[in-house]
Amino acid sequence: MYQFDERHSVLHGFSDFYAKEIHPVLEEDEALRLISYRRGNLIHIFGFLACCICLGLYFFGKITGGELFVFIFFISLFTYTTRGVLLDKFIDKTKDVIIGGVCA
Repeated sequence: MYQFDERHSVLHGFSDFYAKEIHPVLEEDEALRLISYRRGNLIHIFGFLACCICLGLYFFGKITGGELFVFIFFISLFTYTTRGVLLDKFIDKTKDVIIGGVCA
């Protein structure tokens, strides 16, 4: 745990306050952010694999070029928006906490 410089009388006891009140919330938020980030990465990996499968089907003559374009377009759109939705809630929460804490 980080030990803050408490030489100024106003900051006396801030390290204890940080350890009890702030650090657990930050740890929980970071754990949830990492879980969402990993899920987003998995979605991208599965999207990439689906695109590779579509390319393989195209090269073996199972689908046409138009179908390939449509499949890859919608797979890319799905993976991009899904990852964005997963991470946007943490970006917005971080902004709210920082701006709310500074401007309060």
